[in-house]
Amino acid sequence: MSAWDKIKKDPRYIYLLTAAIVILSPFLYIPIPLTIDKPVADFVATIEALKPHDNVYFGSGLTSTIIGETLDPQIVILRYMLEKDLDIILWSTSPDADAITLQTFTAVLGADYQNSPYYGKNIIDLGYIPGGGTTIISHANGIRSLNPTDRFGTPLDDLPAAQDFNTANDMDMIFGSGAGPLQQFPATLGIPYDLPTLFLYHSGGAAMMAIHYASEQAQGYIAGVGQGAQLELLTGVQGNNIIFQVAITLICGLALVGLIVANIYSLATRSKRMEEM
Repeated sequence: MSAWDKIKKDPRYIYLLTAAIVILSPFLYIPIPLTIDKPVADFVATIEALKPHDNVYFGSGLTSTIIGETLDPQIVILRYMLEKDLDIILWSTSPDADAITLQTFTAVLGADYQNSPYYGKNIIDLGYIPGGGTTIISHANGIRSLNPTDRFGTPLDDLPAAQDFNTANDMDMIFGSGAGPLQQFPATLGIPYDLPTLFLYHSGGAAMMAIHYASEQAQGYIAGVGQGAQLELLTGVQGNNIIFQVAITLICGLALVGLIVANIYSLATRSKRMEEM
C-alpha cells in the first residue's frame, strides 16, 4: 500500500507527518521574507547613533512567564550593544528577573562571565535590587550611593565601564526589558532627563510600547521573537529568533494544510456515505 493510499484510508497519517515536521522545524533553516517594522528600524538607528563607550542604563525585568518570546531577543540586544563597544550598567528588577539575567549573561559571555574580557570593561551586573521606581530614582541621583559594588562585590570605581557613569546626567540611553521598566522608565528617567529610551517586551504587550513610541517617550521597541528576527536581520547579530520564526511559520502553514486536507477528506467521505445510503 502506497503512502497516499494509507493517508486516504486513515487521515491520522497527516497529523503524524505534521507532528514530525514540527519536531524537526527548529533544526531547519528556510529563508523567509521579513518586513522590517518601523519601531525595530528606529530601535537599531537609536543604538547606531551612540558612540563607543557611551553609557547605557539597562533595567532587566524579564520573568519566567514571558521568556519564551523575550529571552532570545534580549540575548541578541546585549550582544549588539557589546559589539557597539558601549558601556552598560545592568540591574534586575525582581528575583525572577534576576534568574533570566543570569541566563542572558551565560548565553552571551559564558557561565563564568565575571572573567569575560567584556565584563567590567563594557558591562557591569549589579544583580537584583529591590525597590522598583525608588531604585530608579536613587540611580538617577547617583548609582554608587545605592550600589557602590557590582553583583560580585567589586567596587564600581575599579571597573572601567563605570568610570564616567554614575547619575542620570551621565546616561546616553536607557533600555528596559519587561513590564517594570516599561511602566516606570518614561516617567522617572526618559521624560525628566530627555534620554533616548528603548524597550523589549512580549508581542502581547506591543500596544503599551506603541503608546510610548507614538508619544515619543520611546525611540523604538522589540515585541517578541518576530521582531527579534527583524533585529537579527538588521544587525547581523546571530541568535535563535529567525530560527524560531521559521519554525512558527512552518507550524502555522502545516497546520493550515493539515486542516484543509482533513476537511476535504471528511467531506469526500461524508458524500460517499450519503450516496451509499
